[in-house]
Amino acid sequence: MYHVGDYVYVEPAEPNLQPHIVCIERLWQDNAGEKWLYGCWFYRPNETFHLATRKFVEKEVFKSDYFNKIPVSMILGKGVVKDYFKLHPEGFRADDVYVCESRYLAKTKSFKKIKMWIMPLSSVSFVPRDIPLPVIRVASMFAPKQDEEKPAEIQEEGKAVGNIVDKERKDVTLDMTNGEPGCQYYEQLYYNDTWLKVGDCVYIRSHGLVRHRVGRIEKMWMRDGAAYLFGPIFIHAEDEVHQDVL
Repeated sequence: MYHVGDYVYVEPAEPNLQPHIVCIERLWQDNAGEKWLYGCWFYRPNETFHLATRKFVEKEVFKSDYFNKIPVSMILGKGVVKDYFKLHPEGFRADDVYVCESRYLAKTKSFKKIKMWIMPLSSVSFVPRDIPLPVIRVASMFAPKQDEEKPAEIQEEGKAVGNIVDKERKDVTLDMTNGEPGCQYYEQLYYNDTWLKVGDCVYIRSHGLVRHRVGRIEKMWMRDGAAYLFGPIFIHAEDEVHQDVL
């Protein structure tokens, strides 16, 4: 028996692949009597585009922007997706429990933290763990062999892993639908001895001002060997003209 809000395994699109993970958002039966579901796909790390230096939490999946309908007959079983460090879902094996902290945007090939969990309510019951699970981060399956052989990093919940050095990075290009002719757009770019990424905040030289302005990169591109960026510029409070209020 399946319900809206259940996370299910679905037959993979190709042989020898892991089952897809789908959250059911709708269930219905057509005129021919066949039962269908419509839902959101959750991607494993190997189903995303990412840098080989990126590390993932064990059993981590990502809420995608892909939705589709499939016959209920393609369901292979059930799983659970959410925060499982402090809570454990009743009646599920550990192998069928996943953690999701971020969304994956296929268009920009980027990850974004989920600020608010907006998914159908599940009927699964959760019970507190006696001892919270450690947060273990593991290397990408695309990482070089020497990185794969390193022991996994254990992160105390709520604390960042310190002194992580990305030794290998690559420029990450973007296909911009409405981009300017002759421009190559990037999600990540190495320029002027600095790694830049969409979403980064950078100092911008401001003529006539002592302090540099701060800007956030929303788009960046190369044209004729020069790099350009687009995004909002933030000013310091002392640079703004204030008006006294009586």
